[in-house]
Amino acid sequence: MKLLKVFRVLRQWVQRSRERDELSRLSPHLMKDIGLRQADIIRETSKHFWQR
Repeated sequence: MKLLKVFRVLRQWVQRSRERDELSRLSPHLMKDIGLRQADIIRETSKHFWQR
């Protein structure tokens, strides 16, 4: 049971890391299309992978 929880947490961390990496690569045009500002991207991508 505990091992399963560890794997879930690790999977979440990897996913967050990937998503933040993808966000950091968005063009200004795409940011505008999805309603994000540069400040939003910077705030999100500056977080550590374990932070929500």
